[in-house]
Amino acid sequence: MTQPPLRNSIGIPRRPSLVGRDAELAALDEQVALAHTGAFRVVLVTGEPGVGKSRLVNEVAERQRDSAVVVGSRAFELGMTYSLALWIEAFERLLSPAPTAEVRRLCGSSVCDLALVLRPARRALGSSPGKPDPELDRAAGREPDSERLLRALTELIDNLSADSPVIVVLDDVHNADASSWQALYHIARRLSDRPVLVLATARTADLARHPVAGQVLVGLEQDDALVRLGLHALTDESVAALTRAVSGADDMPPALVSWLVERSQGYPLFVIGLLRALIEEGADLTQPRLARVPESLTGRVALLVGRLDPPDRELLEVLAVIGGRVDIDGLARVLGRPLDRLGAPLERLTQSRLVGEHEAGHRLSYEIAHPLVQDAVYESIGGARRHAFHRLVGRALVAVGNFGAAAPHFLRSADSGDPEAVDTLIRAVRQAEERNLHQETLPLLTALLDVLDPDDPRWLDVLEAMTWRAEWVIDHLVENGAATAIAVMRRIERQLAASGDQLREGIVQFRLASFLAIGAGQPAQAAAACQRAQELFAAEGHADLALLALNELGWIRYCAGDLPGHRALALDVCEKAENSGDQTALIQSLGALGCIAAIQGQFGEADRHLRRSTDLARAAGKRYRYVWNLTMSGLALALAGQLAASRATFERAMHDPEAGDAVTAEWFAQCDWLSGRLDDVVRRVSQSAARRPLGGSRRRAWAAAFAARAAAERGQSDVAARLLALASATYDRPDDVPGWGNWLPWAAGSMATLAGDPAAGHDLLDHAAGRLRAMHAAVFEAVVLVDATEAAVTADQVDAAVAHSRRLAELSRTIEGEMIGPLAQLAQARALLATGSAAAAAIPATQAADALDRLGCRLFGAMAAEAAGIAATSLDTAVEMLARAANSYDRCGAIVRRDRVAKRLAGLGYRGRRAAVAGRGPAALTPREQDVARLAARGHTAAEIGHQLFIGTRTVETHLAHACAKLGCRSKRELVRFTGELDRMPEAP
Repeated sequence: MTQPPLRNSIGIPRRPSLVGRDAELAALDEQVALAHTGAFRVVLVTGEPGVGKSRLVNEVAERQRDSAVVVGSRAFELGMTYSLALWIEAFERLLSPAPTAEVRRLCGSSVCDLALVLRPARRALGSSPGKPDPELDRAAGREPDSERLLRALTELIDNLSADSPVIVVLDDVHNADASSWQALYHIARRLSDRPVLVLATARTADLARHPVAGQVLVGLEQDDALVRLGLHALTDESVAALTRAVSGADDMPPALVSWLVERSQGYPLFVIGLLRALIEEGADLTQPRLARVPESLTGRVALLVGRLDPPDRELLEVLAVIGGRVDIDGLARVLGRPLDRLGAPLERLTQSRLVGEHEAGHRLSYEIAHPLVQDAVYESIGGARRHAFHRLVGRALVAVGNFGAAAPHFLRSADSGDPEAVDTLIRAVRQAEERNLHQETLPLLTALLDVLDPDDPRWLDVLEAMTWRAEWVIDHLVENGAATAIAVMRRIERQLAASGDQLREGIVQFRLASFLAIGAGQPAQAAAACQRAQELFAAEGHADLALLALNELGWIRYCAGDLPGHRALALDVCEKAENSGDQTALIQSLGALGCIAAIQGQFGEADRHLRRSTDLARAAGKRYRYVWNLTMSGLALALAGQLAASRATFERAMHDPEAGDAVTAEWFAQCDWLSGRLDDVVRRVSQSAARRPLGGSRRRAWAAAFAARAAAERGQSDVAARLLALASATYDRPDDVPGWGNWLPWAAGSMATLAGDPAAGHDLLDHAAGRLRAMHAAVFEAVVLVDATEAAVTADQVDAAVAHSRRLAELSRTIEGEMIGPLAQLAQARALLATGSAAAAAIPATQAADALDRLGCRLFGAMAAEAAGIAATSLDTAVEMLARAANSYDRCGAIVRRDRVAKRLAGLGYRGRRAAVAGRGPAALTPREQDVARLAARGHTAAEIGHQLFIGTRTVETHLAHACAKLGCRSKRELVRFTGELDRMPEAP
């Protein structure tokens, strides 16, 4: 077994595992094999600083240390001041610990020449027994002859390669002296049939400027001795794998991985440096943020920037202040320079790889090549100079009417109340509102809170910049920015208090209602504000705005857990909108009616309302409302048991850019749950969280409860606890948005039951079901009752189990669709088992299993099959149904339930034990079979597995065959689906 990497005092491995370089390792292994056959090979690995060139070649060299002589050295800028420095340093390190006799043998006839440059050779030359060697006297004081020295080095390598292959690692060869490059060509030509592999690394840009390197590389290519290997940034998946390797944790917060991907751009050195800095600062890894760029990275950037001439550095600083891509005309406006004076500095910065150049059509644009370089340069600019640059950039952007982009630059260079900054921010708010860009509006409002005093009359100018019917307000798109929006509205409210302007006061109250209801989870305050807005709009004769306020009152009732009240108001709005021809209110109310009908199990009504709302939204060009309606249609289909149609509808919605605002991924995860796709639940919610944090968003954080439940079913208790904590921190009050917050006690109760505390689990599940019943959310209540029945049976609370079963049977008679009936049968079977009526339980359990499997409800179908197996009166039927349950749980990824059923099967004789082995998944494997299967699932060949585990290839193949047979896999490719579970299992000692 491979040893775990050593870790430093804060838990970071000193040499983390190499990840994401399988293709490159395979290419290098091929060159190693060629060298072993007797061929001089050179591999040049190129890439940008931090991309992992040195780490890759050293990994290859380290793997060959038992079968080859490994030597290495690194070239340093300004450090190669003597001839052949790179080679001399490498062999100095190799020969220093060697016995003198061995040194003399390896140096051969060239020992005198080598004694001029290598201390070990000089020591060996003077260590002969008896009189001092006369050759030593002749060597003293003699200047080395370059030709003789080349021949001497060639002889040394020739002698070394006679015993075993030689691997020479030459790092940062872009800094090497010309003679070291020439030596490479000389040695390669003289020893073309020797088992020697040279692994060289270089920075792409610096290598291109080397006066000799290009000629040598061309010559080696003509001799067919050279392979070039360009190293690119890691993929997002590889960054995630590296994060896990560095942290030692099986699971990392998606937000952390997303942040590392963005900040590091996939450069391994930066990933590790950023992660180390986060850990040293004690940062919250679920919301990663660093106060400053790590010193280890700023030092590297300082070396690069320090070489620049003053004009180039100024241009780089301006690009850092701009903070993104800018065209060359924009740069000219900021700096006040003609274009012909920018060409040469930009070319130099581009050649240095500090700046990237992009061409679209005939337009050129530029940006600093890496975000960490940008941050490091920005932090190095003095305060006064930075402020001046921000003001220059802001004015240039205002000149072309880009107020939104100009606003943050004025904010970073302004004092409180600065007229120019305030005016720019207000104009930027107007631009964002006109374009319905709420994600731009909220940061601008935050900035205004910083620069405008609470009693500043210019808050009325901010209100004038806002549109009266902003769709982002009507559609409740404020998530984590609700506190900011509320604070702004309160300041404007104060300025309006004495004005008597009822219409504007109504606008403020309407916005406050939207922000308070969902953004802040304060439905009572929201209802009061919305009622006031409706009265003010009506008094001013604005029936259209009054109708929108009435529609908003309906959603506030939903937030308060009053579905019947919401439905009544939605029907009222719908009728009035039909009569007045108000398309916006009609689209809104029809969508609300469809959503309510779906949750209450009236799927025919839901379909009618949602179809019409969808058609109207499409015709009106309201993309968000169109996608939201598609999302609700997908939910209605899933709750009705039409899971295939539901998935197709969700897929359509997911392809639209508005899917993020429409909470499509989160509702899709609920469909995944009903389908028993546990991996998809966790993956979909994690991906959504990586794009936009779930924490603090009442519209979306409930999905973390579904992901927590799925993770718990998969046996990932730590992941489940973290996800549930994230959701709980968002819905921090017992009555916080019941329509969404009720999923928290459901998830917590189910997790407690799985963890072996069914009594506590039942209390939570019973509470969740009761709250959903009070809401009249019939379908959601039915889903929760399935788990409540299981918890009651497990806790031996028979009366409660029977009561839940009867309630679910009652719901099945009023809820439309095909799913609730079989779920009621499942609950009935469990209750009958609890009362001791096993024979009576078998029929509903089997019928439920068949029906739920047919619908595609795989997890519920497996639960029903398990109940049927427990209820079976014959051994054959018991084994058959329990094996069916174990296999279904395995396909769902429900590892906890699968293992529980496998234990029950193991007690049913020989057939049961055989079925148990087939159903236990990787847990059925021996420790060695687990190790082999784990590596095979990661894509390693039998030979590679044998090398890592110190066993023969045939032994690997035998273990692999046994593992595949136990797991039901027909090939190594099918092992991939077990990767996560295998990785969580301990390695064999």
